[in-house]
Amino acid sequence: VGSVNDTCHQTSGTCNCKPNIQGVKCGSCQPRHTNFTSGNGCQECACNDNGSTSLECDQTTTLCPCEALTEGRYCDRCQSGSFNLAADNQDGCLDCYCFNHVQRCNSSSLRRGTVQTTFSSGNDLQGWSVSSTLSTSSRLITSQMPDSSFALTETHGNLTGSDTHFFSAPPQYIGDKVSSYGGYLTYMERTLSSGTPTQFADVVIVGNGMQVEYTNSMQLATGQTRQQRIRLRESSWTQSGLAVTREQLLFILQDVRGLRLKAAHHLGSGTSFVWNIQLETASSESSSGRGALEVEECACPANYTGSSCQDCAVGYTRRPGSVSSTHTLGLCESCQCNGHALDCYEQNGTCIACAHNTTGLQCGSCAPGYYGDATSGTPSDCSACPCGMPKSTDNTCSRNC
Repeated sequence: VGSVNDTCHQTSGTCNCKPNIQGVKCGSCQPRHTNFTSGNGCQECACNDNGSTSLECDQTTTLCPCEALTEGRYCDRCQSGSFNLAADNQDGCLDCYCFNHVQRCNSSSLRRGTVQTTFSSGNDLQGWSVSSTLSTSSRLITSQMPDSSFALTETHGNLTGSDTHFFSAPPQYIGDKVSSYGGYLTYMERTLSSGTPTQFADVVIVGNGMQVEYTNSMQLATGQTRQQRIRLRESSWTQSGLAVTREQLLFILQDVRGLRLKAAHHLGSGTSFVWNIQLETASSESSSGRGALEVEECACPANYTGSSCQDCAVGYTRRPGSVSSTHTLGLCESCQCNGHALDCYEQNGTCIACAHNTTGLQCGSCAPGYYGDATSGTPSDCSACPCGMPKSTDNTCSRNC
């Protein structure tokens, strides 16, 4: 089957093999090839590098060995409910999270952009501050670095082993940062302190009542300048010393309330510097950045919006008491505005811009100067009081017209 004919080399006895077949007697396929019995030589396995556990395929079925979330003869596509076939995904693809509202998604068409801070002379801190357990005050200014950049500069004293001391980010780094998933947080740092290293994290992200930490295994030495480049993937972060899941990181990124960078690298007194602070995000408005393929684009139900269905759509609000282990942000239900408003606030359901001469949290009352039953749900629920008289407390017009 494997040889071209019945003749062989007169000295070595090696047979003349068909394409991609090996051995003295042409008895097997070459590595990464299969289908020996085809009669036409062996064909390349062609296993997808990113989706296969090995580039060797089964000699009988010709199938490649797939990662946990890939499928197909060549392991070249994601299973249903997953997306983004890539080498840096442990299971070949990423699970669709979509905050558990749907299990259908693709890689987003968004492109990377950055939120960044550029410091200058004149001690303009750009909204940065210090978050610390120190009882003594610290000094926060800007200063020029050897490369002519200006850095946020902090000087402190009396730091003990039980203290934490951070630079705290301004509002542009806060809020919904789901689109930062898979991107990088980068910044330059330097210290003039020395002695016993501090043991708290280099970076802390706080959101939705949880926090994750990143700790560089290499301590920053006195006088050393380095760049921190930290990927916003679960493998980079821990929570109370434990591994973080993709779902936990996305849950925190949905409502970031704090981003903190280490501001003290040794116990006692010292001076720390940070500059060129950049957080990658993603948006449809970015045209020059690389594709944000790690950001999922979910096929959200009508009552949800956002790339991961993390927000209530217009006309919907969070249902009270609907937070659960499955729906960590709660469920979205229709706004109750008695037909007089198109939208309400997501967190408390208060109606926005009541129309048709109505007022109230749910547009359930007629506005001053109007009477009727605002809960009937029609544009004509509330009519103007005759003679321009104000309405009385029982929603009827004054009898003293």
